[in-house]
Amino acid sequence: MELFGYIGWITVPEYIVNLVLRYGNISAETLAESIAIERLCYFIILGVGLGLFFIGVIFGGLGLLKLAKRAGIKHAWIGFLPFGNTYLTGELAGETRIFGSRVKRIGLWTMVCEIVFVLLNIFGFTMEICLMHPEYYVVQTNSAGQVTGYAIETTYLPASVRWMATATTVVYIVQVIFALVVLYMFCTLFFAFYRKYYARSPFLMTFLSSVLPGRGFAIFAVRNNAPVDYNAYMRRRMQQQQQQYGGYGYPPQGGYNNPQNGGYPPQGGYNNPQNGGYPPQSPNAPDEPFGGEFGGAPTGGAPSGSPANNAPPTDDDPFSDF
Repeated sequence: MELFGYIGWITVPEYIVNLVLRYGNISAETLAESIAIERLCYFIILGVGLGLFFIGVIFGGLGLLKLAKRAGIKHAWIGFLPFGNTYLTGELAGETRIFGSRVKRIGLWTMVCEIVFVLLNIFGFTMEICLMHPEYYVVQTNSAGQVTGYAIETTYLPASVRWMATATTVVYIVQVIFALVVLYMFCTLFFAFYRKYYARSPFLMTFLSSVLPGRGFAIFAVRNNAPVDYNAYMRRRMQQQQQQYGGYGYPPQGGYNNPQNGGYPPQGGYNNPQNGGYPPQSPNAPDEPFGGEFGGAPTGGAPSGSPANNAPPTDDDPFSDF
């Protein structure tokens, strides 16, 4: 998925190569030269993409190795293998839910979907390379006789490869559909994983690992975190915010509709004249408004991923907090 996704490692060199071809004044005088340049670009894109992919696999493998050893999982070395790292991530994530049903082996099912998706992309990529022969193409021109490009002429194809002209279109459609399935599986898998190992911001890390090709680096970043109970962590955060802001925004404990205080938060809420209308600041509250979520110290209690929060995970609907 990291290699062939909507935004995969192949996308990065492909974008750069397209810019070079567009603005680098690279032109071909004949159709054969155009096909040769395109074939070369395909191999450059594939080579650079594979290099970036394996760098990510190594970083992710190091992170999974440490987490798996701490969890007592055998054969932690499979985290260094493509597809194996997906399975191991699922073993660390534990149970999750898909369409309301509990799934115990989310890593296994996601790995199967990933394998099928990658095979489809390799198959389509191979067919495109096989069809890149000058004798299979015709030059396209406009009404003024200017060359606008070239296209495959099916009548020029040998009978042994003629089926590829149709198959490439069919495979591309299947790839697009299956990519959505794999994306959903990856979002479910990684959200369950980061709820356990980065409860502070699992949605952000899921985005980096599922939509963007950064899961190896994201997993490496949380390698020192201990597993936490996500639901207990969220309840603790809500309690801390209630204490910090005097119940502001959390009815019935001092919310807007509390009849005992005329609908305003009690004890130092926003309308407290003793502090100029602002809520009281907890001694542990960060000055920066997003500090507790993006790098600052959380407002009381043990931070996400600390041994003090080491508890068995309770994995409900993976997107329940949204």
